[in-house]
Amino acid sequence: MWKLGFRLLLATLSLCALLPNRCISQRKPSSPPKHLLGNLRYDTLLLAADYSECGEFGGHHEIIKVYMQEQERVQLRNSPDWESLPLTAAWFVDSTQCPQPRVKLVFKKQRLLQMEEETSIKQYIQALLLENLKDNGMTMSNAGNHYQVKKARRDDLQVTYWDVHDSFSGFEVLRKRLFGR
Repeated sequence: MWKLGFRLLLATLSLCALLPNRCISQRKPSSPPKHLLGNLRYDTLLLAADYSECGEFGGHHEIIKVYMQEQERVQLRNSPDWESLPLTAAWFVDSTQCPQPRVKLVFKKQRLLQMEEETSIKQYIQALLLENLKDNGMTMSNAGNHYQVKKARRDDLQVTYWDVHDSFSGFEVLRKRLFGR
C-alpha cells in the first residue's frame, strides 16, 4: 500500500517538474495587478480635449476623469490591497454649443476600468507626449484642438498638445474605447 502512495507522490512531483508554472501557480495565491496609472487613491487623472469645430469662435470641451471611488477607497484606506480596487472613468461634455462660452460640464457616462482600459489610457498619454515632443511643445495657437493630461491635485504630471493640423485623433479613439461613443 505504501508503494502505491510513494508512486503517486513520485508521479505528482514528476508532473510538477514537467509543468512548473501550473504547479507553482496552484501553490501561491496570485497577487492583484498593480495599477498602470499609478496611485490615484487621493488624486484624479484628468484627460481633457478642447475642440475648435467653430474655428476662432471656439468649440466644445470634454473631460475624462480617472479616479478611485470614495466608498471603495475608504474601505481599504490603510490596507496594502488598495491596488486591487478598480479605477473609475467618468466622461463629461460641455453643455453649450458654438459659439457660446462654456457654461458647465454635463456628465455623460461612467464605468469601472479593467487593466486593458488602463493600458489604453497609458498608451494615449504616451502618444500625446510624443506628439508634443515632435512639435517641441511649440505649437501654441488659438486655432486647432488642445489636449491635456494632468492630475487634479498635484503638479507632478502635465502633458499639453496643440493640434493645429487637426491630425491627432487619440482622444476620440480613447473615448470610444472606454465609453463606446
